[in-house]
Amino acid sequence: MDGIQLAPAWFGAPIPDVTGRDEAIAAGAELEELGIKSDPDSDADDSDADRDPDPYNPLSSEARKAARAATKTPRVTGGIAAIAKPIRAEYDSDDGRIIELKQQGYADVYVANKLKEEGRMRYEPKTVGSRWLRLRKLLERIENERLDDELSDWHEGEDDKLHEVCEAVEKRYVTLRENLEKKKWEDIQSHMADKLGRKKYTANACKERYDDLRAGTALLPIELDRDQAGRRKLREDRIAAAKQARADAEAEVRRVDEEKKERANQKKREQAESNQRRVAEALRKASERKERARIKQEREINRARLRDRRKAVLAMMRAEREWETARNRAEKKLYQKLTGVDIDGMPIRTRRQSKYEPEEDEAIDEFESDDEDEEEPELTDAESDEDEDQIHLNDSGSEADDEQLVQVSSRKTNKRTPRRSTRKSASKAPIIDSPNTSPITPQQETATVRIEVTEDTLINPRSIMSDNELDLLLHKRSLPKRDYAAGESHAEVVAYLAYCDSQLTTTELDNLLSRFYLKKKGKKSEKILLLQEADAKASHKGSMGLSSVDQEFIEGYGGYAEHGFEHLVQMAEEDENEEMQGVEEEYGEEVGGGRNDSIME
Repeated sequence: MDGIQLAPAWFGAPIPDVTGRDEAIAAGAELEELGIKSDPDSDADDSDADRDPDPYNPLSSEARKAARAATKTPRVTGGIAAIAKPIRAEYDSDDGRIIELKQQGYADVYVANKLKEEGRMRYEPKTVGSRWLRLRKLLERIENERLDDELSDWHEGEDDKLHEVCEAVEKRYVTLRENLEKKKWEDIQSHMADKLGRKKYTANACKERYDDLRAGTALLPIELDRDQAGRRKLREDRIAAAKQARADAEAEVRRVDEEKKERANQKKREQAESNQRRVAEALRKASERKERARIKQEREINRARLRDRRKAVLAMMRAEREWETARNRAEKKLYQKLTGVDIDGMPIRTRRQSKYEPEEDEAIDEFESDDEDEEEPELTDAESDEDEDQIHLNDSGSEADDEQLVQVSSRKTNKRTPRRSTRKSASKAPIIDSPNTSPITPQQETATVRIEVTEDTLINPRSIMSDNELDLLLHKRSLPKRDYAAGESHAEVVAYLAYCDSQLTTTELDNLLSRFYLKKKGKKSEKILLLQEADAKASHKGSMGLSSVDQEFIEGYGGYAEHGFEHLVQMAEEDENEEMQGVEEEYGEEVGGGRNDSIME
């Protein structure tokens, strides 16, 4: 034992004690003592000679040849034949190698193959595992004996740790002890029944009697007690107490069950009420959504009808205007033909005279065209769109006469300044605060020059854009920044952008529209309006479907009150009220009838 050295915690390989047993095994001395021949051929079974050399094999000829060739190969691949060796503390190098490999965590198969490769005992993997367990138990027992022999004193702090460990382990054995105690008294009750010939006492009765006997409080046997009446009374009381205890226990069980059932029922009721509330809320929301959808659909239908009527009225107005224009021109031609002078008393120039005086002829033609435009102002497409927007704002929903719609459109049109003929190349510049009335380019304009805010600029599609979005648009267009120090308002910036749009060429407008992947063939005013609408739709409010002509935006936009257009907000509110009132009056009966029909269905 003194020669054995174990590594701490079994993580190192032990140093075997050289006893000379390996040399004895190699010489065959131990084999001779056990009566085993050292000849390796002695491992073969003697009965092999009596066997049939070529037994019946159901396999094919090729399989039999392969099997016969496999039997001719040597069965032993290496190592020494295994022999029986006892488990000893003074183990040899083979056992030491097993201990070393197993402590390193190798599997039994790996250890067995390793022993064969190193020329040691040819152990089977199962043998390696069982031998390792026996060696480990032996070495642990030896180690425990050594520790007990060399027992040292307990050190500071170890007593507390011992108490903690004992308490932790004690908890695991409490139930085990109770079960063992119960099993013990059940065995005692069974043996008592065998002794008495019949079952008279339970395990609990045996335990109580034994405890009372040890404590000296046990009653005398019934035969030796002289107070038989008292014993009978005591027995009856005990029986009644036991029955009452059982009844109380059953009542307690029933009470607990009823409480559980009541809690479960209460939970079910609460869940049902919660489900009912959710269902009612869902039905209410669905009903509200359905009602909103119905109202929205009715409004769309009514607005579509009003748009159709507005288009019809506008078409009639255009036809009347064209007829009046044609009549005026015919009257002029007839007057010129009859009198030889125009309506202003100027002589009519012939073609030959016009060829010699082209500049004067062009001036006269331009003057005549201006007079015609002033006498017969024609609405451009932008003005027509504005008329439609105004009629849309003033939409009352009632079936008013065509004359009323004509008056509304005429009131809107008469407020505008008559525009010059579209044949002119130069457009009329807007009014600015600077005394210099000459048109200026965006590159020449400074922060001090402001564009006048008009009714048209207030309903510009860019009015819904925020300050940051307008600043970003100015930066993208390479325009001067907004003058916050001078108090430039939001509406003035929108008006300035509208003025810059009017100064752009058709090619520049096409380039700006190409940024939004838009192409427009038509007049310059149409392209400008399309560009303004594209900028508005790209904004945050525009992405939410808001436009500058919506009633909500007009009421909340501060540009109207800031620049003295409060009456437009009031007019929009009045038109909205008239529209809703007209819709109710005109289509109330029809909508009510359709609603009743849907209810009946």
